[in-house]
Amino acid sequence: VMPLSYYAARANLYDLWQHHPDWSHAELAAALGCEVRWVEKWLKRFREELAAGQRLDHVLQGHSRARKTPPSRTQRWWSSRSWPYAISLPKACAASRVKRRSTTT
Repeated sequence: VMPLSYYAARANLYDLWQHHPDWSHAELAAALGCEVRWVEKWLKRFREELAAGQRLDHVLQGHSRARKTPPSRTQRWWSSRSWPYAISLPKACAASRVKRRSTTT
């Protein structure tokens, strides 16, 4: 859930930009008490997304921070052949540990 203050800050920027289109990014940032880079980022989004037909309330919500791709799969089990390479352990040492564990459990 997006905090209301983020939405309000973006709405304030948009409102100030509409009332003072001649102001520089630095002037807008100073008036809002925020970073110039933040002003640049959001003015760029306003221009691009509103020109593309997005509604203002959707633009003010920002982009999703959710993953775009699923995480990479990891190997589910380790054999006595694969895990020594992963941890740079000599194969003979790993084999003896696997044998020892299998006899005790």
